[in-house]
Amino acid sequence: MQRPWCVGNNVVFPACLILPEQAAELNKGEFLVVPQLFPRTQRYIVPGVKEETLAVMTSAEQKVITTVDALGVPYELIAIDPAYAETAAFCQQYDYPLERSANTIVVASKKEPKQFAVCVVLATMQLDVNRRVRKLLGVPKASFATAEEMIALTGMQVGGVTPFALPAELPLYVDERIMRLDWIILGSGGRAAKIKIAPEVFTKLGATIIADLGLERSTPS
Repeated sequence: MQRPWCVGNNVVFPACLILPEQAAELNKGEFLVVPQLFPRTQRYIVPGVKEETLAVMTSAEQKVITTVDALGVPYELIAIDPAYAETAAFCQQYDYPLERSANTIVVASKKEPKQFAVCVVLATMQLDVNRRVRKLLGVPKASFATAEEMIALTGMQVGGVTPFALPAELPLYVDERIMRLDWIILGSGGRAAKIKIAPEVFTKLGATIIADLGLERSTPS
């Protein structure tokens, strides 16, 4: 079977069209590279290894893919088992370095009226909520948003939160260390895929780059 720049086990195949009915033949951990030069009508997004999820994308995932397409930055959409959507589990299962994986975190003020922000830090870092983010929000206290708040705000799934396709009013803060890398791994809005993309995408998103947004942690997650 021919695949569009399909990569598995470090083997790269020539670019060509994959049909939806062929997608079930993809093995766990294989992924599709989706460059901007590849026509949208010829893209097929492989959602994961579970047959029941084949060809099924949530509305949030569809919105994310549309948003990333419009940014004009080449990216790779990596199909994964949803059971490994959390960053540490994904990296261990699919052999990606934590140092190139980023966590997208929704933060909320403690008091009403609620204020929210989205922060992106490397998986090796711990978001500095009590000092940096609290000051950025201009509130006395802040903490991680609850799962219910995150879902209501973004429509995304836990384990798939991404900086793409966020509500326009949400501030987006990115740790400046991310911008030094040539690529990073981000969520896709759902649990069945990850996005590999250059950090320059944050400039296109209008993100605010913040020094020391994250703190070194002894146990990455």
